[in-house]
Formats: sequence, C-alpha cells, structure tokens
Amino acid sequence: MKPTGMIASEWLGSFKEGAPVMVCVHGFTGTKKTFAAIADLLPDYNWLALDCLGHGESAIAIAARHYRYEAVIDTLAATVKSLGVDTYHLLGYSMGARLALGWAIKYPERIQSLLLESGSPGLASEKERRERQQSDTRLAQKIEQEGIRAFVTYWEQLPLFTTQTRLPQALKDQVRNERLSQNPQGLATSLREMGTGSQPSYWQALAILAMPVLLIVGERDPKFVAIAQKMKAALPQGVLQVIAAGHCVHLEQPYAFAQVVRHWLDEQGETR
Repeated sequence: MKPTGMIASEWLGSFKEGAPVMVCVHGFTGTKKTFAAIADLLPDYNWLALDCLGHGESAIAIAARHYRYEAVIDTLAATVKSLGVDTYHLLGYSMGARLALGWAIKYPERIQSLLLESGSPGLASEKERRERQQSDTRLAQKIEQEGIRAFVTYWEQLPLFTTQTRLPQALKDQVRNERLSQNPQGLATSLREMGTGSQPSYWQALAILAMPVLLIVGERDPKFVAIAQKMKAALPQGVLQVIAAGHCVHLEQPYAFAQVVRHWLDEQGETR
C-alpha cells in the first residue's frame, strides 16, 4: 500500500509516547472530530482520527474510482501505515464501522482489536444491494439538486436519528454544524461509490476474524440490535453491548460508551 495523501488525519488531544493507539472512523456526514469527546474520556490512548474521502478535510474533487469501497479501505489503511503506527485498535461508527470491518478483514495483521458501533456486514443478497444502490443514487441526486442545507434538514428528520432530538441544544447545534460543513459533491460521490448498496457482503467473512470484536448498539435502534446479535453469533471472539441510546451511541451516551469500551479493553489486557 502506498500513501496517497488523500486522507486528512489528526491526533485528538495530546500525544503520549508509548501509549496504545485507537484509530477511529466517523459515520456519513461526520468528520474526524466525531470521537473527540470519547477521546477525552479515555485519555490512556493516542486517538488517531481520520476524515473519510468526501468528508471533512479529506480529498473531494477526485476520480470516482478512489471513492469505491475497496479503494477507500486501501487508502485508510495506507494512511495509518504512513504515519508509522505499527499496531492499533480500530473503532468505527455506522459508515465508519462498515469500513472498519472491511479493513479488518483485508488487513488484519496490524489490528489488535475491532470496535464496531452501529455497524453492518452489508446486505446479504444481490437484489438487496441493487435496490439500496438505487436508493443511495436518489439520495445523492437530492444532495446535488437541493444543496447541503436542505439535505441536512432532511437527514436530521430520518427515524434513525429521532432519539437525537433529546440532546441538549448546544450539542444538536454542534452536530448540525458538522454536517453543514460538508461538501455536497463529496457526500454525493460517497453515497454512490461506498454506500451500503456498494459494500460487499461480509457475513461469510465474519467467521475468519481472529481478533477480539466489540459490538456496540443502542437499544432504541432495533434494526441494528438485530444485526449485531446475528454478527455476534458468527464471530469467533464477538462481544455485544447494548446501551440505552439510539443509533449514535457515543453521542447520546458518551460516558456509558466510554465505560463499556474501557471495561472491554481491560478484559483484553490493553488499558494502561
């Protein structure tokens, strides 16, 4: 893998020489700031945050082939390697969890453990993937035709994010501003090339993951609770934790999220 320079990265908080590294990947419409609050709650780690292609400060106006699912995984992994990080724990949320799972399957040798928040191994059938690709394309067109502000308003009103209406206004404003900061071309291309419909099905590959895997989901997100339960049954070293939250657990319940992660890492003998 050769580093491409297309991925923006940032160490969250102060860097601690010799501390274990947690690499984190945000969800759709997020940025490398997504896990900043969790990094503050778990300061024993060096937190390396990445902006996915089409998001934040990463490349946007590049050929569509770079956005394709496998290419994005290659670029993310190459970026971490180019920073001299030998081994790391890998944390992903939603879209980031889908990418992290593919990353762990393709490049397992450097990953000490895998943490998936509200993730999915993909759609099992070709028919489901084609239908989702069509849906992702329609949503991409909506972004291009109506602009980022109209799209963010639509996105915030999806049932998946209903539980976020309970958040303090300042936090809701912070999340909205993060979404509004995105480039519409980047989001649209991301949907077309690495949306759920373009993701390979990893259901059969779960059985080969030898590393410890922590699955975190919100109990008010029944679709992803069911997915996580099926994933746990297929994983050789899978642990499932359900927290009183919706889809974005780390945002809605940061302290509970951090406690679960710390306890699980303690069991792996990783916390310093």
